[in-house]
Amino acid sequence: MVNGKDLPFTSVQTSAWNHGPVNDLIVSTNQRVNELYQFMWSQVPVTISVYFLQGADLMRFARIAGINERVTGEYIYHFIWG
Repeated sequence: MVNGKDLPFTSVQTSAWNHGPVNDLIVSTNQRVNELYQFMWSQVPVTISVYFLQGADLMRFARIAGINERVTGEYIYHFIWG
């Protein structure tokens, strides 16, 4: 969830999963969220909530470092914090 809205994803990863604490999240989705472009340019933090199958959850205030649009209709949102 980003700012309380579901963001259905096709994949989630991090850039440094094997180098200690994670401080980013890279989310791929088929959904364009115009509001996130505004947050990227203004650098206003967004709230990210991640829910895991095991029952744990993670909440962070993050900034949007970048958004990539692929010709296949996939959008890649890069969130950073810390």
